[in-house]
Amino acid sequence: MSFLQAVWALLLKDLRMEFRTRESVNSLVVFALLIVVVFNFAITPGTVEPQLLIPGVIWITVAFAGVLAFSRVFQVEEEDEALMGLLVAPVDRSFIFLAKFLYVLLILVAVEAILFPVTYALYNPVIAPRYPQLLLSVLLADVGLAGAGVIQGAVGTRTRAREVMIPLLFFPLIVPLLLGAVRLTSAHLFGTQEAGGWLPILALFDFLFLALGALLFEHLVEE
Repeated sequence: MSFLQAVWALLLKDLRMEFRTRESVNSLVVFALLIVVVFNFAITPGTVEPQLLIPGVIWITVAFAGVLAFSRVFQVEEEDEALMGLLVAPVDRSFIFLAKFLYVLLILVAVEAILFPVTYALYNPVIAPRYPQLLLSVLLADVGLAGAGVIQGAVGTRTRAREVMIPLLFFPLIVPLLLGAVRLTSAHLFGTQEAGGWLPILALFDFLFLALGALLFEHLVEE
């Protein structure tokens, strides 16, 4: 089996399980919508311009929802030592990281496809979207979040208190990503400020997280 075949096989297995149970997407969507609704009720109407509020609300929600996905990304493989079976496959072990990264990336995109319209409906802002730039910015932010999240999920496979450790390690790591995502979303969705140099910064963080994940994954999951 080639490297790409191994990646596809593991990704297809995860997607089939998700389509069968819809456990991850349903729970993440409900959790994300609850956060957005809480923000909506917590802020007095008229005190803050929606254009200034929405980018932060969206990306904080995505980050917190992502933590739920990251803490469970290796849950199936941990049962009955299935992860050890994947590690002895006759291909580079980074295929596990890449497959899990693609799976988490698709989950984040699915959640955002619901989150963005619902947030717009709740806050009803005036938008001046530049869709190609906005989609590119969202994708770059998602790639970085998924890469960092899978790394933390791999660390959590050998930690008993992973529900505590993953957020503690994850949030300090993604602060630049969140800042860039908020600035770029504000710039390309509302035109309220300039994007600055955040796009190459996001691309750099994406490269670092993916490279580190591929190189260090084998050591992160070792006994």
